[in-house]
Amino acid sequence: MAALSNEDRNEMIKICVGKSEKALNSAILLSESNDFDGAANRAYYSIFQSENALLLTKGILGNSHKHVHNVIAKEFVRLGELPIDTFKKIQSVQVARTKGDYSGTEHVTKKEMENAISEAKEFLDNTKKLIAEFKLEQKKEKNLVEKVDLN
Repeated sequence: MAALSNEDRNEMIKICVGKSEKALNSAILLSESNDFDGAANRAYYSIFQSENALLLTKGILGNSHKHVHNVIAKEFVRLGELPIDTFKKIQSVQVARTKGDYSGTEHVTKKEMENAISEAKEFLDNTKKLIAEFKLEQKKEKNLVEKVDLN
């Protein structure tokens, strides 16, 4: 696959963050109507879209949920860019989502749903911080290239 241009990559990041924000807002609305299963689902997908945005900062396109989670652990958690407990938090939200979506007899509890929304908010906030740092680095690189071209 050809490398993404900075413009394409930044546009894809923007789309993923927008989807993450929309999913988080949906989770909050669903929680207000006591749809804990639906809220956990949307909180999980908020995190998943944020993860995809982060992968794009490294030029990586996710190809499955498992792949995306594993690369986040490898590229961001192990390198100290995200808190060490991030992977466990993602897993807890995924467990709640799976329970709500696939269990025929169990539902997500209010506490699990509240936790899922809290974790999605935290992950989105961390994602936005890392994206801001990425864009700053892009700007520095662009300025450096322009200086070299002028000489």
